[in-house]
Amino acid sequence: MNKHIIIAYSLLILTGTAMATPRDEAVSILDKYLANAGGRAAVEKINTERIKTSVKERNQDLEVELQMQVPDKVLFQLTAPNGMTISMGFASKGTAWRDEGDGPRVFEGEMAVSMYRTFFGLMPGALLRLQTNACLEKAVVETNGEAWVIKITPDSGKLMELQFDKNDGRLLAVDQHQYADYREVEGVKVPFSVKDQNGFSFVMKEVRFNVALAEAEFKSDIWTQTAPAAVEPYQTLLSAAGKMEIVRKPKPMIFRKKPLTTLPQYDPQKPDSFAVDLRGSDCSQLSLAHEQLQSLLNSTFDSKTRWPKTMPEGFDPMTVMKLGINPGLKVRELHQQGITGRGVGIGIIDQTLLVDHQEYRDRLKLYEEIHNSTQPAFAMMHGPAVASIAAGKTAGVAPEADLYYIAETHGTSPKEGRFEWDFTWVAKSIDRLLEINKTLPANKKIRVISISVGWSKGQTGYEEANAAVKRAEAENVFVISTCLQETHGLHFHGLGRDPNKNPDLNTSFTAGSWWVDGFFSGRQPIDPAKYLLVPMDARAVASPSGAEDYAFYGDGGWSWSVPYIAGLYALTCQVDPTMTPKRFWDVAVNTGDTITVDRDGAKLKLGSIVNPVALIEKIKK
Repeated sequence: MNKHIIIAYSLLILTGTAMATPRDEAVSILDKYLANAGGRAAVEKINTERIKTSVKERNQDLEVELQMQVPDKVLFQLTAPNGMTISMGFASKGTAWRDEGDGPRVFEGEMAVSMYRTFFGLMPGALLRLQTNACLEKAVVETNGEAWVIKITPDSGKLMELQFDKNDGRLLAVDQHQYADYREVEGVKVPFSVKDQNGFSFVMKEVRFNVALAEAEFKSDIWTQTAPAAVEPYQTLLSAAGKMEIVRKPKPMIFRKKPLTTLPQYDPQKPDSFAVDLRGSDCSQLSLAHEQLQSLLNSTFDSKTRWPKTMPEGFDPMTVMKLGINPGLKVRELHQQGITGRGVGIGIIDQTLLVDHQEYRDRLKLYEEIHNSTQPAFAMMHGPAVASIAAGKTAGVAPEADLYYIAETHGTSPKEGRFEWDFTWVAKSIDRLLEINKTLPANKKIRVISISVGWSKGQTGYEEANAAVKRAEAENVFVISTCLQETHGLHFHGLGRDPNKNPDLNTSFTAGSWWVDGFFSGRQPIDPAKYLLVPMDARAVASPSGAEDYAFYGDGGWSWSVPYIAGLYALTCQVDPTMTPKRFWDVAVNTGDTITVDRDGAKLKLGSIVNPVALIEKIKK
């Protein structure tokens, strides 16, 4: 076995601190580690290994299987509770591939190294195959309390830190991975608990050595492919000078999932839109009972979800979807009067859009990208949703408004596993829409921009984003974001709704899923004279999975409330082109409704719930 390969392969897992002594001291520490693990001879007998584990993310336990062919390849397969699978492969020559459902993509360089370090750290066979090598020549060894720390540069060229217990030589950490709960498997001690600084927690369920692997997958030629020319992680695509264009047509998102054998459970104490994610899932073999009704009503599903023939009473997916696609609160009565947002432009700054979706494609006047993430390359779920809520022909508040869309990523990921906010890109996107607006005729102007995110003091781009909002305000454009209180001194909140209740009736609504507990406990009081309340939960919207597909989200967030308000503002601008944000807000709050909501005998007043019909009538007068 090539000693050079073994070292490079093994070191992609280990992390720690360092010490300034040369190779001999590092070798001595590694020898102690190997002796504690079971001895070099025992370790070198490992030719293959298979690990079954789970990783906790948010409120979900994701099932993971890792297979390693020593020392060449690692196959990683993750299965979420909704049956969705992700496959990744890592070869010792520094290439990696990831299959997101639309075919494998091959990576090299920094991306591949990052993947190695994340997943090789879970493989005992890889961790234990430490041998002396040229990469130890420049090793630095340091003391960190009760631990030795070796800083080493393997063939990947990127510094790694390995931390070992001084007393018994146990491996304690590799970079951000911390190892614990060592158990003996076939004479070799391996960690059954792996945690990292980003909050991921891997728990080993089974470790087996020298077992048969998935031969067909390990013999696939994907392992020997070279990566295509490097692609920039973010891209900017603007229309040609003097034109407004659809600069790209992203492909639909594909949900590749295994058939479900159990239904994920919803925890009302931890509301999460994706706790019961059934989008694209085959649920046809599930036996669903009344006890699972709450999970179903708070689930996320779409047009591609396959259901069993028998459903529990109280959950009919078609009915839930039909009610959810209605904007609610009698907005459609205004549409019947011709108040549809016609002649008003709505700008949206959000994620990659499925530009061909039937909800808005006929009115999409512009699609550009500014600092937009290139991975993944397909449409994301957020963009189609907010576009359809604001201006969708069936789901939208302003179904005949013109839509101007910029896909943008408000930050970067310069460090492993971390996203760093940068709202200067939001500011640039606002300015781009203002630039476009200067070319539009007076009766077709963009009057409102919807941004389903907020920025806070201290974040990069905070001042720039606020300044761009001010520039928009000076040009009669209302920028609505989740920090509306910061930019305009205006307060809003999102409403919850039983998916089986009529969304046109204000009595169907209550406090939103993620703040209802705080409302009824008194921790989150709502002043009806100050707050504007709009629909949020139990919404059906355009799905990224196909031009005619829809998705239902049992639990929502402010992301769904922002485009709703933007659509309402567009309606008022159609009725009165002199509309201003302050006047809109004052009238909307004053014409809103206050209702009594009841939970477990506790009755509270909830308002001001927007009344679109009364709002428009007041403005007309």
